[in-house]
Amino acid sequence: MKWSLKTTIFTGCALAVTILATVSGLSYWNTIRLVKTSQEVSDKHKVISEIQELIYLIEAIKNQQERYIVTADQTYFYSYQEKYTLIQRQLDLIEAITQNNPRHQNRIAVLKSLVNDQIDLIEKSMNLRITEGLEPALIFLQTGENQVVNEKIRQLIEQVQTEENRLLEQRTTAAIATTKNMIVAIVLSSIFAVGLVSLAGFILYQDVKKRRDIEEKLRTSEAQFSGIVDLAQDAIISFNQQQEIILFNRSAEHLFGYFAEEVIGQAFEMLLPPNYQVIYHQNIAEFADSTKTSHRTGKEWGEIQGIRKNGSEFPAEASISKLEVNSQQVFTVMLRDITQKKQAEKVLEETNQKLSGWVGELERYNRDLQQISVMSDLLQACVTVEEAYKVITSSLKRLFPHTSGGVFMMSESRHLVEAVVIWGNPESERLFTPNECWALRRGKRHLVEDINTDLLCQHLTSASVPLPVEYACIPMMAQGEAIGILHLSSQEKGKLFHAQKALAETVAEHIALALGNLKLREKLQLQNIRDPLTGLFNRRYLEESLAREIYCAERKKQTLGIIILDVDHFKQFNDTFGHEAGDLLLQELGLVLQTSIRKSDIACRYGGEEFLLMLPETNLETAQERAELLREEVKHINLHYRRQTLGRISISVGVAIFPEHGLTKDAVIRAADEALYRAKKEGRDRVFVASLLRPEE
Repeated sequence: MKWSLKTTIFTGCALAVTILATVSGLSYWNTIRLVKTSQEVSDKHKVISEIQELIYLIEAIKNQQERYIVTADQTYFYSYQEKYTLIQRQLDLIEAITQNNPRHQNRIAVLKSLVNDQIDLIEKSMNLRITEGLEPALIFLQTGENQVVNEKIRQLIEQVQTEENRLLEQRTTAAIATTKNMIVAIVLSSIFAVGLVSLAGFILYQDVKKRRDIEEKLRTSEAQFSGIVDLAQDAIISFNQQQEIILFNRSAEHLFGYFAEEVIGQAFEMLLPPNYQVIYHQNIAEFADSTKTSHRTGKEWGEIQGIRKNGSEFPAEASISKLEVNSQQVFTVMLRDITQKKQAEKVLEETNQKLSGWVGELERYNRDLQQISVMSDLLQACVTVEEAYKVITSSLKRLFPHTSGGVFMMSESRHLVEAVVIWGNPESERLFTPNECWALRRGKRHLVEDINTDLLCQHLTSASVPLPVEYACIPMMAQGEAIGILHLSSQEKGKLFHAQKALAETVAEHIALALGNLKLREKLQLQNIRDPLTGLFNRRYLEESLAREIYCAERKKQTLGIIILDVDHFKQFNDTFGHEAGDLLLQELGLVLQTSIRKSDIACRYGGEEFLLMLPETNLETAQERAELLREEVKHINLHYRRQTLGRISISVGVAIFPEHGLTKDAVIRAADEALYRAKKEGRDRVFVASLLRPEE
């Protein structure tokens, strides 16, 4: 009967396994015996070692006895006692390790008794040395009783040693025999197993040789085909009807990062990302059922996604073809990596988007510049700060349409910052101190893009409204000093992007320059028309205003009241209290005049201690009443200077009316001045009307 290669190999392997199992069993059994024998040998060595230790201790105690008798040194007596304790422990140890040998147990019991007898004789000899001296003790040592006990002990110990040496020799001989048997069994079984394996190898070699010739022919054919496939620049992958890969060319190895040996036999879907596998199965099913012909068919698969060995995905253009042979379908896919093409398209798209963004940003920048230019022109045309605030409000709403904010100006005392322009719903307080804003503290722009991590200004954290998502405070500088801030805020992330922050700084510069110029202009104008001591209008403003008011009164057919007043005994007041007290008096009088007149009235310092009031649309009776009220109110002024009360003051007042007392400003002022002169002449602290000074016509 001729066995097949498979049967031959199986039978040979079964026999080899059986032999190896038998050898292993025998080896295990011999090993157990060897271990047990080795343990017994070790035990015998230990018994012999402990007996030698006992002999040493007995000899040592005898030496201590003789030394003590000869020298009577207590050190040897104490050493003897220690050795006695160790002898007892050693006997117990030998008894414990030989408990499985009954004859040894009997000998040990006798040995313990003899040792105790010897100890008694030793103690007796030591006591003789103490009580009777050296000679009696030496005689006792040489007596027969002591020698008999020593001889019995020696014989017993020799019996134990002889027994243990005999047993040790037996165990050693058994261990050697067991080892030899195990070596023989291993050698014989190994020879038999090698023979079986050699026979199986010879049979296998004959069969392999036959197959090798066939495979060589197939390999030659496949090498020719693989060479053609490997030269292709596109990845070529073939898989069978079960979708197992059967061909993976070199370009596919480069593309996917796998060696062919790693993917052959694996499912084709391993080369596709998970989110594409469902689409792949649908396409394969449709393509497989699309035709039943036995010739080659193919179609463009389009763009698909592949996944490399390292997990990275890539786009590829794919085409698929099918070959049906003997009712088996073989699919071949050709792939071309288009990553660089896609990247180039993406770069081109991003470049176009950037260009579009830059164009839009440039257009927005031009619009902003145009709006800033319009705002600057309007601000240059403003006469008052209030007009400038209106221009700023409308301009900022157009420049920052998606934000809220305001312009905050610093007070003259530089202790407070107050909102003068507001749009939207800014989250800042309307009034705060300069230290509550980081932009004013540092003199530079303060940006907050994340309210959870960035440093917030106190004028926001203390406000009652919710905090913004992001905000910016830009200081407005004029003549090297901060005059306020431009505040921008947004409740949406990203509204205050970089371009708007730069725009805000430009706007803040223009606003600061315009407001600074306006305030400087107002300050210069105020200095030109105001008296620096009293804060009232000066004489120059008086002449301009009086001419205008007389023109208006003449055009409207109305009257204009003129009141001139003078502080009584002012020179005496200055001489008594000093010029600083006089200046204080004039300041207080100026304050009384400012708070006692109407908004349409004009109060001026006419010169020295003289003051003039213009009362538009006021008749003579009303002007006289106002003068009397003013005279009484001045009496209530309480002046204190350097912790000294300066006393009461009084004024003399002259009243005139246009046009009754003159048709020109000079004539009316002269009439009022004459009335003042008459009031001072008649005793001061009184009011005179110009009409009483004129003779009757």
